[in-house]
Amino acid sequence: MSTRRMRMMLKVIFVDDEPLIREGLKGVIDWNQFGYEVIGTAENGRTGLDMIRFHRPDLALVDIKMPGLNGIDMAEQAKKEGLQTKFVILSGYSQFAYAQKAIQLGMESYLLKPIDEEELIPLIESIALKCNEERKWKQRQQQYERYSLASEWKRLFTTNNVSHRLSELYREISFEIVSVKDFKGRDGEHVRSILQHYLPEETHYIWIEENMYLLLKESKMELHTWERIAEVEQLQFLCLGSAASLDQVTIHFESIQQLEKLSFHYGDYLVLRETDIVEKATCELEEDYGEKIISCLQFRDDDRLSNYFSQFETYCRKNQFTKERAMAEMVVILKDIYASLQQEHPDLELSLNKRVFSIVYESIHLQDMLEKVQNHLLSLSRELNIFLEPENLTERMVEYTKHFYYRELSLKTMAEIFHYNASYLGKKFKKETDMYFHHFLDEVRIEKAKELLLMGQWKVYEISAMIGYSNHDYFYKKFKKQTGMSPKEYQKSFKKGRRKNG
Repeated sequence: MSTRRMRMMLKVIFVDDEPLIREGLKGVIDWNQFGYEVIGTAENGRTGLDMIRFHRPDLALVDIKMPGLNGIDMAEQAKKEGLQTKFVILSGYSQFAYAQKAIQLGMESYLLKPIDEEELIPLIESIALKCNEERKWKQRQQQYERYSLASEWKRLFTTNNVSHRLSELYREISFEIVSVKDFKGRDGEHVRSILQHYLPEETHYIWIEENMYLLLKESKMELHTWERIAEVEQLQFLCLGSAASLDQVTIHFESIQQLEKLSFHYGDYLVLRETDIVEKATCELEEDYGEKIISCLQFRDDDRLSNYFSQFETYCRKNQFTKERAMAEMVVILKDIYASLQQEHPDLELSLNKRVFSIVYESIHLQDMLEKVQNHLLSLSRELNIFLEPENLTERMVEYTKHFYYRELSLKTMAEIFHYNASYLGKKFKKETDMYFHHFLDEVRIEKAKELLLMGQWKVYEISAMIGYSNHDYFYKKFKKQTGMSPKEYQKSFKKGRRKNG
């Protein structure tokens, strides 16, 4: 039998001072077959009353005559306390006075001992039908009450109009508003049923459009509690972290909505508060951002590629882009990358298809999108094999050197990057360029040093380090050998020439 069915079964207890009667009642019929679960027995009225108070059974079969507290007194006390248990009186007496008293107390029936199975079955079937109808009515009433109250809260959120009912119910009470996002795409009722296991009973669940909001009365939920729920159930909570009185609820709700617009950028944060949001600031990507990503792909520079995607994340956060704007920006970058790759490989059909767009638009949050896009581009570069083809290997070495001249480069490092033997690379490079690789590297570095020297912003030893020479004296010798003058002399000659022209 399923757990769900067990929860829906009616509960029954037997109260009688005779053990044989109690055992006989348990075995006289198959109670489960008729929708009942026997949850216990009691040997006297006082114990039976305590059992009713604790278990809240739907039905109690009680002996009319017991020491201490008889069946009628027991039923009468239960009614006074507002307990909803239905009673059937059992007795060996057939006096009309007992039956009359039982009926006056609203008992379901009056059965004579020994219990007749044919008389008992239709009685408990009738009671089961009655109990189930009452359950349904109560559920509908609760649902209506919940819907009605939620509608009033919704009206308060959207119109700032406090109803008389809310004002009466929640005067002098503070609330915390929490927005809920479900990463698994479950429906609202499912999410609510999950949260009911963790949250206080008086929590209000309010839907505005497709968003669920929790309204916690005088909440003292600790941050680690929210984090535990979020992690276990794959939910994201957007919390203000502060309580609001009834007349401040609307203001806090508007703040929550602003928080929702930015939550796409903070997907790794399962519990997000206002204080976690980066202040808006002007932030731009580098002009050749797309080209630099392509360069990273061509030369398998995964670390640098990750840094560029981190820059994009910062770019979106600082500018406080909406989800739609962040996705649009990524699509523009992808278009540039694909256009460049198509230009480089005109023989291949490269276009942004539905699959590529889905990577962007179906992402759960910004970090998810960046990870998927990065993996897609790496996969694409492997498919194109753009840096492993022997026929353009030297060309790729040249491009790599021009991009990363400032690094510690040698034929050995090139061999590690391109997965070829260092000796083979050296011979191939010399044959196709008529230059040794280290001579070409020096040439690239010195040309860059010239540019930096003419800008006049750095000292010579600083430029030496910037272009990849850790030894200043070595840089000095290389520069003079290639240009015929020292770095300082080169600067002075440029300034002198500019004065003449001026």
